[in-house]
Amino acid sequence: MDGGSGGGAAATWTTANPGSRTFSLPLLAPVAIVDSDNAGSSASPDEQLITPVLNLSAATSVTLEFDQYFFWYSSSQAEKGDVDVKSSRTGGAWVNVLRNQNTSSTNPDHRTIDISAQAAGAADAQVRFHYYSASYEWYWQVDNVKVSYTAPGGCLMTVCAAATAPPPPVPDGLFGTPLRASPAPGSAITLDWDASVCPAAGYHLLYGPLDQVGAYATSGGVCGLDPTGHSLWSGVPAASLWYVLVADDDASLEGNWGADSTGSPRRGGTASNRCGMTTRSNAGSFP
Repeated sequence: MDGGSGGGAAATWTTANPGSRTFSLPLLAPVAIVDSDNAGSSASPDEQLITPVLNLSAATSVTLEFDQYFFWYSSSQAEKGDVDVKSSRTGGAWVNVLRNQNTSSTNPDHRTIDISAQAAGAADAQVRFHYYSASYEWYWQVDNVKVSYTAPGGCLMTVCAAATAPPPPVPDGLFGTPLRASPAPGSAITLDWDASVCPAAGYHLLYGPLDQVGAYATSGGVCGLDPTGHSLWSGVPAASLWYVLVADDDASLEGNWGADSTGSPRRGGTASNRCGMTTRSNAGSFP
């Protein structure tokens, strides 16, 4: 990049070949230099060497490294060599992270600067090397510019469904009010049960021939009963039946069928396979 104003030779940034692992300035051999002495006494160089836009949106920390030689002249305007950073983190303004002034650096002078506050998380970060306030003084050399960053490792997150409690037992009089069945016009029965005590997501009714009640063999089911505790069982078969109201998860898991005369769960842990109920859990409890 050429610069300088007035007569004399122009101040020049000569590009170099940086050692870089992540982002680097597009420099060519041998080194970047701005030389106000070479520009002459009538020039006042104000030069900038700016990186391309760097996407550091994934970064949690960012480090800038470079080698420099700032050769300061002890009179005239006390030239400055600034290193600045801008991004959305800085509101788009250049923020100074290093100033060379009033003294020469070592040669070479390796610098490592944490620019996380100015660049980490930004998709539009840039670094600037800015030489100014100079008139017929000395020079600044910059080489081996490198911007490196750290970011969280990638991971695969599997979202697990929240655990749900098994369907609770239906109130049977030992707690809450037991099921009540009342004849309705035609071959129908009105069902009322206590859905306010230990409510379930859904309910269904199972029934079978009365002469097979010992085995709890089902012959049908009344599905999708109103979870508020009131439903009409229409088309009741004209036969002697046993029936039981069972809670479910409004999907495929049904709760227990109550206890038999020995206190064991009716039909053990076998699902009815009625109303889409393919699994069963007797673990639901009240309260």
